[in-house]
Amino acid sequence: MPPFEHAPTILLWLFDASGRRYGAWIRGLALHVALLLAPGATLATTYVIDASEDIHIQVGGFASVRGDDQSSAPGQVLDLLGGPNAPPLQAKGNQTFEANENWISVQAIRNALTAGGLSTVDRLVIALGVNESGPLGSNSVMVDELDIQLQKANGSFVSFALEPDAVEVYNYRQGQTTAEALFEIDLGFDFMAEYDANSTETLWISSSISQPSNGYEIYFLSTGYTEAAIIAAGGGAIVPEPSTGLLLAGGLVLLATRSGRFRQER
Repeated sequence: MPPFEHAPTILLWLFDASGRRYGAWIRGLALHVALLLAPGATLATTYVIDASEDIHIQVGGFASVRGDDQSSAPGQVLDLLGGPNAPPLQAKGNQTFEANENWISVQAIRNALTAGGLSTVDRLVIALGVNESGPLGSNSVMVDELDIQLQKANGSFVSFALEPDAVEVYNYRQGQTTAEALFEIDLGFDFMAEYDANSTETLWISSSISQPSNGYEIYFLSTGYTEAAIIAAGGGAIVPEPSTGLLLAGGLVLLATRSGRFRQER
């Protein structure tokens, strides 16, 4: 059942007498919110990630997105998109937009995880290295799109995407080997048990980034970040994705209550 399936009915019932009690403007506003919360309506949000803060946020299909301020990525590193060992996101000097896609064999990923000492992997952490100039806190890049699709051994696919949301990364430390943002996906299965040395499946990654200045970005897999996520999977508070619709609906209810109380006092 969609989370707001009954929201339009509830809101319109709540403000059924709004024309008599609170004025036509409340009725119009209630109808507008009802349309926003109708099934199929999309409320996009831009999440701002400070690279110097370790705050976990659920965004889109990603279990966690957070900043990171380490000088280099821990463990084994496998380039996925951008950098010297994968298709580039951007030719250096392009100051408007960068985008590309890549297919990585599950064997390459499994080999990297094995080299990093991991034997059970039910989640992966994809790191974003920002290589833009400028002092800390002065610049930012916008991850408008990040899609990951992984083919399983039975031929089915699991997919993870930011859309319709976006992530803005700021206060970053320049350098591709530094991870300014970490995108964690919960696979729902053990990667190491799902694939073996003969597996031919692939992981597909696609991303578009706006607001670059004069550098080039990279997505890479870090076994150190992945291991830390696996260890922490059973604990630690994650900030849930805020429900814009519920917040707005709650504000309207509070407004109606206060308006009715004001009229009674008069």
